[in-house]
Amino acid sequence: MRCLIKRIASIIMTILIELTMIINIVPTYVYATDIGAPEINVQSLKVDKKQVKIGDSVKVSIRITDETEIKHVFMFYQRPQTKNTESMVLKYNNITGYYEGEIEIKETSESGIWKIGWIEAEDIYDNQIGIHNSNVYDFYEEKADLSAGDFEVEGTEADIHAPVIDIESLKVSKNQAGAGDKVKISIRITDETEIKHVFMFYQRPQTKNTESMVLKYNNITGYYEGEIEIKETSESGIWKISWIKAEDIYDNQIEIHNSNVYDFYEEKADLSAGNIEVYVDSRYESITPMQDITVYSESTVVSNTVINGDVYIGSEAVVSLLNVTVTGDIYVLGGLKVVNISAKSLYGRYVSYGQISLYRNGEVCISGNNTFSGTVLFDTNFLPDIPVRIDKAINSEGKLYMTGVAANIADMYISGIKINVLNNGKCLIDGLDIQNQEYIIIKWIMYDGSVKEEKIALSDKDGNIPILDVELSQTHVVIKEGDFFKLTTNIYPDNTTLSKSITWDSNNTLVAEVDSDGKILAKKAGKAIVTATSVNEKNATCRVTVVLPYIKANIYKNVYQLHSYYDDLGMEINILDSSGEIMCDNQTIKTGCILQYKEDNKVLNTSSIVVKGDIDGTGTIDVLDMEAIQKSILGIGDKLSGAYKEAASLSGGEDITVLDMEVIQKDILGIEKIN
Repeated sequence: MRCLIKRIASIIMTILIELTMIINIVPTYVYATDIGAPEINVQSLKVDKKQVKIGDSVKVSIRITDETEIKHVFMFYQRPQTKNTESMVLKYNNITGYYEGEIEIKETSESGIWKIGWIEAEDIYDNQIGIHNSNVYDFYEEKADLSAGDFEVEGTEADIHAPVIDIESLKVSKNQAGAGDKVKISIRITDETEIKHVFMFYQRPQTKNTESMVLKYNNITGYYEGEIEIKETSESGIWKISWIKAEDIYDNQIEIHNSNVYDFYEEKADLSAGNIEVYVDSRYESITPMQDITVYSESTVVSNTVINGDVYIGSEAVVSLLNVTVTGDIYVLGGLKVVNISAKSLYGRYVSYGQISLYRNGEVCISGNNTFSGTVLFDTNFLPDIPVRIDKAINSEGKLYMTGVAANIADMYISGIKINVLNNGKCLIDGLDIQNQEYIIIKWIMYDGSVKEEKIALSDKDGNIPILDVELSQTHVVIKEGDFFKLTTNIYPDNTTLSKSITWDSNNTLVAEVDSDGKILAKKAGKAIVTATSVNEKNATCRVTVVLPYIKANIYKNVYQLHSYYDDLGMEINILDSSGEIMCDNQTIKTGCILQYKEDNKVLNTSSIVVKGDIDGTGTIDVLDMEAIQKSILGIGDKLSGAYKEAASLSGGEDITVLDMEVIQKDILGIEKIN
């Protein structure tokens, strides 16, 4: 029995070991890599029509196979007259098993025999094959007779002529230009049908490198026009057109080269009418660039560096800051991507912690670890102030001569004239007509159409700068009788060459007096105007309202009546209870209430409200008020003070006495009412 058990245990153990081995076996599969190009079955090539006319469609079919999967198939036909190429994409038809494409015959399709130029097929592993038509391109190694794809077009009138470039019409808006200028190039180009695009290529004068531009049609002038912006980094010398290229919608194209640049081309002409002389304007050299301001007006990537000062992202720029330290603030008008940066503050309109599609109008995308020691603000109406420094602004015989620097983040205008601002912010005005103006207003029109303005004082040709404005620290003050208030002045511009001394005057000295330092003494309740005048007669005024420290309110039963009185005087007020809460119209006026004098929701001053005889502040006159006087006389509790003492002063004496108690007693008994 024991041996049988051992035998069974041995068999079970053997089975378990074999199962374990089976489970632990990891099969290895060898995948075959597709390295073969698709196979094009030339014998299967066919078209459904051999002769076609306007309105017909020709279906082209061919069998193409591959070991795995075909990614795309292209077929290129050679047009019969111009020999230009027309391409099509062939799509697989699950029913027929063919790759098929279609050509629609239009009135403008070229007549004659259309021949396949070549066929291209590519699989999903980028293996590709191209077979050329031996009847068209006999010199290719991979070629075959593809005439089975031929078809003849009849009865059409195709545009087979290239556009016509009118060399005589070539012109530029300026033959000489400096940094900040923009030069418009114009030329007439015509075609039988429609022009698809026009390119112009300029040769730079020093490096001989090429600068290209696209010319767009101007419906008003009838010219194709382009523009070159001359920057401070533009090469100086004569810029010459290298060649002009025009192509219509049927791929007919023409290139005319400048015989003064490339004399060896067959299609050439004298294009010197397009010459532009770029000069270095030495007047800008004396202008110092703005310090600690970096403006990005074009898209760029900045990485692994330190930028000193503030950064401005122009409205047309998309800037990426990667591992960058900015020692100042960042202002975004265009688009900004930040990854692992540090800065003081960041200002924009919109923020995302993912992907932003447009990166325009103050959009910021933040990722990584970023540190901002100041403010991070996103507001849909955000626009920064324009950093500007004016070095010189002179009105000489009615002409403006100005130099300075402004961050080039918006179009800058003076007297309706757009001012050239270089990429480095330098600007210069030499003789703009401003007549006898003492100042100018610089306007910046932002990308969203909003306007920023700054007023600039002008000196005369001898350097004298007048005072333009005098501003007071307050335009309306409310002062209690017997109090003082000090006005201060702000003289604009601060760099005036005139004396900044001010003459002070009050038009009602019975109400308010003002001394030579602008200190006002409130003498009695009423109104006055205080005027501050500069040495060149520029002035500013402040309205002065003198009020009583205590307002006697016995005749007003409630808040509404007292409000109505001040409304009639044109004064804005609030009435607060003794705890500082605004009272409702139907509430009773009490001693200890506060009257606030306001203007534009700003509190200018306060007076205490007194109801004569209401010593305890309940709004009524009773024996409790007599008791309050008695306690004050006897020194029981706190002495009456402020509005409460004023409410108890009924007999005309300086101190509170039993005579005041007697006045209350008479009021209670109806012998003599307190007014």
